[in-house]
Amino acid sequence: MLKDLFSNLKSRRKIIDADAALVAFPRCGIARLRDLLWNFIVLQENLTNAKRRGDFDELWKLNKSRVPRLVMTNDDDPHTKYPDEIRMDKIAHEGKKVVFLARDPRNVIASLFYRRSRRGYIDSNYYWGTLTDFIREGEGSFETLLTYYASWADPERVKIHHISYEQLHEQPAQELLKVAKFLGISKPTLETCERAVFQTPAFGEKTDSSTASIPRKSAYLEPEIPENQEAEERPGEPYLREFNDEDLQWLKAQMEAFLPNEFPFYQD
Repeated sequence: MLKDLFSNLKSRRKIIDADAALVAFPRCGIARLRDLLWNFIVLQENLTNAKRRGDFDELWKLNKSRVPRLVMTNDDDPHTKYPDEIRMDKIAHEGKKVVFLARDPRNVIASLFYRRSRRGYIDSNYYWGTLTDFIREGEGSFETLLTYYASWADPERVKIHHISYEQLHEQPAQELLKVAKFLGISKPTLETCERAVFQTPAFGEKTDSSTASIPRKSAYLEPEIPENQEAEERPGEPYLREFNDEDLQWLKAQMEAFLPNEFPFYQD
């Protein structure tokens, strides 16, 4: 108990000391944004002596006058909370810039289910039920996820920039440039962003006909294709392979009712 308390206080202290934060619900792929932004700052400021990949604090210490002090957080482990336990105030982030990374909540909740039920999740949060049960649970449920998104829609006294996981992979260099400008990084260019994308393995290689990235590893555990089903017959979105029709209708209704307008990319 005391260990958790001190850990939370330490994390909160880091947020208070930072200039800006990268925030996301677990399973939204924030590590990809972290790696992409870290590579960009190294290239932009020519920090060739940076050693600890992904460590923003190291970059800030190498050039405090030009590099913002960044911190990455999920904002108090929301995946372990009930909806009414999600903090709507963002006191620790007041006066700061926040890059909030969202992902299609249907993919997020499916990924979280697999993380807790099929990957040796050895702690008190191991889940024994079905996916249909999981999305309707209280703790870490779909309602918790949507409440969390709502808490970051337009928080008071916080300057926020919304970005989606899907857009980040569709046009990574362009989205990275927007983030860099939002953070106030001096004179970012699309060319430097493209170099950062090239040096970030999670974004894979480009096709000849598209600038969209091809993720080498998905943060979502995609199920195997049934032997009698051809690849082209698979639904376009991974979550469609997981939920039955009733679940999909329920998820869609929840999103229509509770997903804020700040997340238009998931309103269809």
